[in-house]
Amino acid sequence: MKRHSNVEMLRIISMLFIVMHHYAYHGGFVLDPNTISINKVIVQFLSAGGKLGVNCFILITGYFMIKSTFKFDKLLKLLFTIFTYSVLIYIISLLAGFVDFNFKQAVKSFFPVIFNQYWFATSYVLLYIFSPYINSLISAIDRKKHLNLIVLLITVWSIVPTIVPVDLNFSSIGWFATLYIIAAYIRMYPNFWLENLNINKILFLFSYSIILITIIFFDIIGTKFVFFANNAMHFTNMNMLPLLLCSVFLFLWFKNMDIKSDKCIKFFSSSMFGVYLIHDNSIIRNILWKDFFKNDSFFYSDYMIIHALLVITVVFLSCVIVEKAHKYIIAKQASSVIEKISINLLEVLTYSKLFLFEIFRRLAGLAEESQRTPR
Repeated sequence: MKRHSNVEMLRIISMLFIVMHHYAYHGGFVLDPNTISINKVIVQFLSAGGKLGVNCFILITGYFMIKSTFKFDKLLKLLFTIFTYSVLIYIISLLAGFVDFNFKQAVKSFFPVIFNQYWFATSYVLLYIFSPYINSLISAIDRKKHLNLIVLLITVWSIVPTIVPVDLNFSSIGWFATLYIIAAYIRMYPNFWLENLNINKILFLFSYSIILITIIFFDIIGTKFVFFANNAMHFTNMNMLPLLLCSVFLFLWFKNMDIKSDKCIKFFSSSMFGVYLIHDNSIIRNILWKDFFKNDSFFYSDYMIIHALLVITVVFLSCVIVEKAHKYIIAKQASSVIEKISINLLEVLTYSKLFLFEIFRRLAGLAEESQRTPR
């Protein structure tokens, strides 16, 4: 299946959900559990779609990667993009006086993946590295075992944590692998329920409505029982069963849509990873949402929803413009260099692997010979 504009449109919508989430999550809003207001619900609703967007990005990745091959140069380009944004944002912030020099922060900025400066980017890189092995695992099992694996993973990391406050060693990379395996099943074993556009649309709207209604319901009873107020956003966590179902149905809805190739959609969709790297940089967050746009100052304003929509739009479009400039000025120039480095590194890794294999083979031979030698 080619990446037609339906999937690219989902990328854009998913990133808008994520930007909306960050507006609310990093905006400095203090939500009183003892009260309920329209603006409080607006903040919660804006925040609710963040992990929905994340899940959709990984479902898209799994759906296409199960039929693709690992490319070392793609990995290097991915790492280079993360590195350049992390370093450039740190240096510009340092020169502009937004941050003071700190050796620890400098090291983290120059090694963003290792030090998990972007949790999503780090997990995504690891998922991409492990994708050939996940593909091999999936190829080695039949449909029944594939489905049983999905049921087991969802039970451990989704159903149980939804009902009981435990995480069972939950991790983002483990959850990404789960979504990848689910998307692979959708790609490999299509059926009526997975292909029916109307069913997917209705189930998404129903499941997302339930999540939003639950937030309001928990807010209301939370004014009497603080436990519910403190857990009003429980079902919006990325591994909660309601949000998982919502994510899968949204992905299926767009997968089954028939949107012809559209240049405008492709123009925006190709910049979505850059949008994330720019606006969710650990240095940018406070500057953007608290210092510049002063989100929390609008919490008691009648114009908060207008402020939110304008700010989210401005941040999204501004990041797209910066990402386009990055692609044409930096990424395009570095592309050929990265490809050459990739070839050389692959050769080095191949020879290193053969060298290590030979060493282990000889050591094993010596060990076997020593066991045969009489003492």
